[in-house]
Formats: sequence, C-alpha cells, structure tokens
Amino acid sequence: MAVASPTVHPQVGAAKRKLDEFLLKNVQALFAGADDMLFQMSEKAAGTDKQGIYFDAMRQLRTKRNDLQSGFIKAFGEEYKKALKGDATSSGARLGGLGGLSLVDESELQEGLAVTNLVEKATNANADVLFALAQRFGYLLGNPELDDTRVPIGPKPICEAFRTSLGALEKDTALEVRLILFKLFEKFVTKTLPEVYAEINDGLIRAGVMPEIKMKVRKSEDGGTASRRPAPSAQPKAAAEGVTVSADAAEALAALSFLDDTVDGSSPDASAQSAPASASTPAPEVDMSVLDTLSHFMQAGAAAQAAGVSSMAQLAETTQNLVKSLSALQQVGQLTPVAGAGEPGQDVNYSDALIKELEQVGAASELGAVDANTINIVGMLFEFILDDRNIPGSLRALISKLQLPFLKVALIDKSFFHNFGHPARRLLNELGQASIGWREGETPQDDPLYKKIEEIVERVLKDFEDDVGLFQTLLDDLYGFLEHDNVLAESKEILIERSRNVIKDAIESRLKDVTIPRPAVDLIVGPWRDLLAQIHDQEGVDSEAWTTALQTLDDLIWSVLPRSAQDRGKLAKMLPKLLGALAKGFNRLGYDPERIDGFMVSLQPMHVASLHGKAVSTSEPEPDDQSNMAEDDPDAERKREAESSVRSLAMGDWVEFVSAEGKTTRGKLVWHDDFLDDYTFVGRTFKVVADKGAAELIDDFFQGRALRLDNIPLIDRALDAVMMKLRS
Repeated sequence: MAVASPTVHPQVGAAKRKLDEFLLKNVQALFAGADDMLFQMSEKAAGTDKQGIYFDAMRQLRTKRNDLQSGFIKAFGEEYKKALKGDATSSGARLGGLGGLSLVDESELQEGLAVTNLVEKATNANADVLFALAQRFGYLLGNPELDDTRVPIGPKPICEAFRTSLGALEKDTALEVRLILFKLFEKFVTKTLPEVYAEINDGLIRAGVMPEIKMKVRKSEDGGTASRRPAPSAQPKAAAEGVTVSADAAEALAALSFLDDTVDGSSPDASAQSAPASASTPAPEVDMSVLDTLSHFMQAGAAAQAAGVSSMAQLAETTQNLVKSLSALQQVGQLTPVAGAGEPGQDVNYSDALIKELEQVGAASELGAVDANTINIVGMLFEFILDDRNIPGSLRALISKLQLPFLKVALIDKSFFHNFGHPARRLLNELGQASIGWREGETPQDDPLYKKIEEIVERVLKDFEDDVGLFQTLLDDLYGFLEHDNVLAESKEILIERSRNVIKDAIESRLKDVTIPRPAVDLIVGPWRDLLAQIHDQEGVDSEAWTTALQTLDDLIWSVLPRSAQDRGKLAKMLPKLLGALAKGFNRLGYDPERIDGFMVSLQPMHVASLHGKAVSTSEPEPDDQSNMAEDDPDAERKREAESSVRSLAMGDWVEFVSAEGKTTRGKLVWHDDFLDDYTFVGRTFKVVADKGAAELIDDFFQGRALRLDNIPLIDRALDAVMMKLRS
C-alpha cells in the first residue's frame, strides 16, 4: 500500500522550485565546462593511455548529457523527500558505516569521501544562511528543532543527488573522470549556492516567515565566541576516523588537489594559504526577546498560582476543570462575536465576557493566577485580531470565533506562546496570511476562501476537545487548498513578468540612445506604457493594435527630436495624424477629455519649437525660486515618508488602494522596473489591480489612497501588541 507524501507548506514548495531552476541551470553549465576541460586534458595527454580515457568520457557526456541532467534533478527530488520525512542521508550511511569501509569498492569509497568534503565545505561556507533557513523551514514544517545540517534544500541532499546521477555513466568510467566531475560540481554548483540560498531566504522573509531572526554571537563559557559545529578537519573524514586509505585511493584523492588549480585557476600557493573556517565563527541565534518576556510573565503567574494551591496535582486539576467548562461554552456557542464585531474600532472585551460566563457556570471561583493570566493574554490576542485592518471584516469575525478553542490550547500547552512550530499557532498565522489579499464582496459567503476558513473554524468549534493534533490536520487541509492558488499565482506572475519585460524592452530600446524632453518621457513611461500593457494582455504582440501603438510611439519620439529643415515639412503633415493616434490611445485607456487635453497641451511647446527650427529643451523643470520651500513645507516629512514607503516595497508586499468613491482594492507587488520606475500589483485572483509609476504611487501614499499592509505573521503581530500592552 503506497504511503501518501506529507502535505508541505506552499512556501516550502516554492523554495524547492526555485532551487530546482537554479540547479538545472548550473548543472547544464557544469557539463558544458566538463566537455571543454576533458578536451584540454586529452590534448595534454596525447599519445598516452589517458587520452583514450578522456575521449571516452567526452563521448559519454555528450550522449548521456540530458539523462545526467534530468537524473540529477530527479535524484535531488528523492533526497528532498527523504529529508522532509527526517530520513538520515549521508555518504557514511551509504558506505555501510565507517567501520565497514574496507569492504567497499575503492572508487565508491573515494566518491563517498568527495561527497563528504563537498558537503562540509558548502555547509561551512553557508553557515549563517543555513541556520536561518533551518529556523524558517522548521517553522513551516512544524519541526522547530530542525538542524541546519538537515535542511531539505541543504548541501547534503544536493551533493548526494549528484553522486546518484553519475550512476548513469558506464561502470568502468575512470575514477579520475568522476572526481573531475565532482570538482566541476563544486565550482558550478556548491560554490554558487549562497546566491540562491539568499534569494530563498529573502523570499521567505517577504512572505512573513519568521522575519525577526537576528544574528548574534553566542558567548562561550570562557568569554570567547563559539560556533555551532567544530571547525572542519584538514584531513579527509575517512582518515580522521582512523580508516586506512590505499595508495591508489591516495593518488585519486591527490587528483582533487590538482583539480583545484585546473578548475578554479588558482595557484597551489594561494590554495595552501587559505585558512580553514575558524572555530570562532559567530553563531546566529533567534531574537526571542518578546517571547521571553511573555514566558517570564507566564512563569510569574504560575508561581503565584502554585503558591495558592496545596499541590501541583491540584493545579493541574484546576486547569482541567477550566478546560471542561470552556468546552461546554464552546459547544453551546457562547462568546460568539456580536454583529459588527469584525469592524474596526468595535470594542469587544472577550476576557471580561468570558469571566462572566465562567461565573455563571461556577468555574470562575477556581481560577488561579496563571489561568487568569492566560485568559487575559489570549483575550488581548483576539482583541488585536478584531482590530487588525490587514484582515477584512468578514474574515476577522470568522477567525475571532476561535478564541475559546485557542484559549484551551494555551491552557493545555503553554508552548503555544513560544513554539513557532506549534500547529495551532501556524494555523492561525496561515489563516491571517491567506486573508491579507482577500477582497470583501457583497456576498462574502460565496467566496471559496471564505468558505474554506468558515469550514475550518466550524470544524475546530465542533471537534476540538483537547487533542491539538486536529490543528495539524486542518493546517494540512488549508495548505492543500492554498497550493492550487500558489501554483496558479506563479504561472500568472510569470506571464505578467514576461508581459512587462516585452513592454520594458520596447520602450527602453527606443529611449536609451536618445535625449527627449521630460514631458514626452513622462507620457511614454506613463500612459503609453499602460496602453501597451493593456494591448499586450488583451490582444497580444501580433495584433494590429500593438503594431499601431508602437508606430505611434516611434512617431512621438521622432516628433520631439531636433529636426532638419527638410524634416519640418514631414513633421507638419505628420502632427495631425500623430495627435489623433495619441487621443485614440488615451480614449482606449478611459481617460476623461480634460486629462487628454492636458497631455496634448504638454506636447505643444516641443512641436512648435521643432516646426520653427528651434532647439527643443530637454532639461528638467526649474525649481521654485524659494530655495527653502522644502524646509517650510509642512508636509515635507509626510512626503518623505510616502516616498520611503514606496521605495522600500518588496516583491510580494500587499498594498491597499482606496478609490475616490471609498472602495478598497488590495494588490500584491509582482513587478518593479528600475528603468521605467513603475510598479504592478495583482489581486488574489491574479488580475492586475494597479499599474503605477513611482511618482503616482508616492502621491497615493501621501494622500492616503494607498496603504502598505503588514506582511508579518498574524500571531507575531498580535503577541508584539500584547507585549507592548503588558510592558506599559
């Protein structure tokens, strides 16, 4: 009977796909480099037996190249799955343990040593980023104890996968050739891992996955610094473990040192001078100051409660009785938010309401200090949720129904407050994250996301007694629901990126070698770029409308460049047609006549100058004579803040836009181009909701028509707010 693979968080899947793309690109470069290197080595070995070995290896790589590349990606997929399940994978394990090395084929031993060395080098070179990835993957996978040497996308599964893929070579392929491939793998793949690891880590941060990890130096007992792992040994691991290496094996290992120079182009002296990683490498740690404070608060309450009861058994019994009372209230639907509770500013004190309900069932008299504190803290968490504008009102009202079950979780398992991987905590975070891009409609109950969240909430209210495993089940269900959205989002965002790249290239290729007046540039990178985007998305680049829009763009640029005497007659004949084409494009965008007239008026001085043979000014507008205008401007600080908000936007950030009629639309940033300095946002259904230049977007932020939404996990935002309240 086949065992179903575990459901993983969409962000984990996205990280795996990004790494797959990176690995495929780099391993393709590896085999291209291998062909060149083997050819060079065959020339140097002319007239010897080795020349035939190199030529045979070249033949194999050329005929089996596709199989080797696809086999590597497939093998990595298998190693990745093993790592997700927590299966140990190491070269030592594959060799049957170091104690049995003498029974292993010599070439297999040396390949194992090569893999071990590659893994050690890559792990040490990426120590800090692997630590951060381990924390974030541990959080997403519900395994907070995940070690940085067991990250599913870490160096070990990558290197093991490459070794497996070399099984496609003929069995009698020389060991020297295999070791050459391992050295090339180091050059093209493992040494370039920092780039992709940094991208994946940044992507997780933008997605709000534990954004507050900070790097600190862990102090050792003697006052110095200590690393998380011992310094890498200067000897091969097998030798360090007391394993005897034969003369043939030693010669094969020496080839690796030779290849350091051949592959990397470095001198032996330079290689010898490079020092191993120091044992005093700073060890990153997670900054948990907020959670530590909360834990201290809870511990103080626990001590106070313990002092008021005769025994710890009585303490446990008191909590158990309270949980039973809460279960009874949960089943009868008590404390369900009143109508309008999901609206901002609605003052609902859940803690007081709960105490009153407990008094009615006779449970309040048994409350001890820690249980009372827990009620207050969870109450404050849900008060924050009810007032969190990042989540639309209808979904806030739904999520707030979970207060009683989550209070039970906090009473049963205090690790809820500080365990990033707690399934109940992760479920609440995912519900909040999924809600950010949701748009409140007239009938929210018909929306698939609303239905899914409602289904999860009702399941918790109905089925949760004291088994927190239910939250993991529901979390997996939510991941399955969101996975389809994420896959669709990626494909849509790729299409948007391609579209914007086509438009960028069309405009940049026309403007990069010319200097035209600023008003014309603003028109081109503003409304005309919007028109090109609309035509591209609706009709494509093969349409007549696309060809016409590009021709109009060419004519506009030509019309504002300095013209010779014989060109002026051509310009005079062209202008009516050009202005008509521009007006038609603006009409297609839905611009009102007054705005269209404004664009036309801005072009008049340039065209008049060209028709009279005068130079067309390309300078920026002169600043106001009042040199201290910025200092005197009462809104200067707000304007700087608006610009800072726009310039700090990262891919994946959500912004809420407010129309003149007061309607709100939420969009996720999926494109920003430095040349055009424009931003593209899409809604949860992947439809473009805003295409804005930087100046327009900054003005939207300044005027309050745009607001950046927090991309920090819901429970972390809530805990931070609670701690601020407790400290004050």
